[in-house]
Amino acid sequence: MSDSVYVHKLDDGRTIKLPSFDQIPFGVIRKLRKADNDGEAFFGLIEQVADEATLDVLDSLPLAATGDIFSAWQAAAGVTAGESSASPDS
Repeated sequence: MSDSVYVHKLDDGRTIKLPSFDQIPFGVIRKLRKADNDGEAFFGLIEQVADEATLDVLDSLPLAATGDIFSAWQAAAGVTAGESSASPDS
């Protein structure tokens, strides 16, 4: 994976580190394409790209906070869910 990292610092001093959203290998997404639903695909993605320390922090947060973090993660890379720089409309 790329050295490009998204870092999100929480008010309590803890840090969440994820690979830059636009640097996630295609194979990770490809393997998740047949997930039964969007939730399965999303959690599969997080579990494949986050280290244990980040998963521990995420697991302790309220759901609303994680949504904000994941939106910021995508925005920092200039992408949103469902978009790809390789899409035919690019």
